[in-house]
Amino acid sequence: MSNWLLMRKRLRTAWRIARRQSPLALVRVLVGRFLLPTISSWTQPLWLARLRKTACSGSCERRTVLILATCDYHFPYRQRCQHLAGAMAALGHTVFYGTPLTGYDFVVGFQRASEKLYVMDRRLPWRDLLPEGAIILMMSTDNNIDVDFLDEAKGFNCLLIYDYIDHIDPRISLVPIPESHLDAHAELLRNEEVRAVCVAPILLQEVAAYRTKNLMLVPNGVDVSHYEVSRHREFLRGKMREIVDCGRQIVGYFGALASWVDYQLVHTVARSRPNLSFVLVGPEFDGSLADWRRSKMQLPDNLFFIPPVNYEELPLTAIWFDVAMIPFVVNEITAATSPLKLYEYFALGKPVVSTPIPDCAGYPDVVLVAEDADRFAAAVDRALVWRTDEERRARLRRYALQNDWMTRACAILRSIDER
Repeated sequence: MSNWLLMRKRLRTAWRIARRQSPLALVRVLVGRFLLPTISSWTQPLWLARLRKTACSGSCERRTVLILATCDYHFPYRQRCQHLAGAMAALGHTVFYGTPLTGYDFVVGFQRASEKLYVMDRRLPWRDLLPEGAIILMMSTDNNIDVDFLDEAKGFNCLLIYDYIDHIDPRISLVPIPESHLDAHAELLRNEEVRAVCVAPILLQEVAAYRTKNLMLVPNGVDVSHYEVSRHREFLRGKMREIVDCGRQIVGYFGALASWVDYQLVHTVARSRPNLSFVLVGPEFDGSLADWRRSKMQLPDNLFFIPPVNYEELPLTAIWFDVAMIPFVVNEITAATSPLKLYEYFALGKPVVSTPIPDCAGYPDVVLVAEDADRFAAAVDRALVWRTDEERRARLRRYALQNDWMTRACAILRSIDER
């Protein structure tokens, strides 16, 4: 990329951050991406040897894992890379979380997040850090992974895991996908020396067209204990407290408010069920909600969009849902997804109503699937009856425990050992 194109891309990104978030958010990003890495490079002799000693101090039964993350470790809406890092560290492996420094992590050199988990700038010299046989986990949504990086990794005695977590699409990345990443993606699908981990069956089928070994299905999961909470009104904030005080039963969603959410479906269902409150909690991801709202004269009185709640407080809000929903548009993006929220809803003990998303179809005893607004509304009515069924609540908990993040991390690492 030419210097001019790179500068234009950075200016466009800066403008988007300042407009959608705040000028302060832009300052945080600039500090994280430019100032802190510069200080880290100046102070590298002071901390690199200590970090290298940590990486080499584990027993032969424990691994050293570098996760090249696509979000900061302290990003308030917990993603797959954060969950896997925490689970692998809890299993006793030494984990280096390579943060992209997008404004939530402030790291000079490295920062210890737990006994076995270290947050570090992902641009630091990992070849000087990792011992032989270390694992490098890459995410398919990481546009910084290119063929040059793969060539560098091949020259180093490490094990590569390619975490194929989403359909490759600019609607997810919010920027055009670089050709260099598409080339690397194609090579990673073909290269049987790389362990391909797929979150959805359709992605597994895609990889299976290129190879016959070193591929596996590992959907998203849940930290069950995090969602084991009770209802406490004093923890409610702002609009959510007003909604609860109205006394209507709540049909809720949490997650990104993005183009794959079927706002019109929820709008229609809310109008048909004025005795219920419909609540969507989350950050506006791509401007699609604002575009849709401009097309509406007025929202029904029982439809609410709530600002995002950070991961630590999310269970205290979502526990007030009577029924949880996944109202996704059905397309190539959602067909290839494993909704984190599905398993989190299970851990909260909430029956689920969803559009026909493949990952949701495997739990017909606790998830009702509906194709249109009329069927969705009827499914909500049925789920409200389910919510008091103790047998179904026991099944929800069992499914949550079966899909715990520790189980997911064990499966990935065990596949490396078996190899």
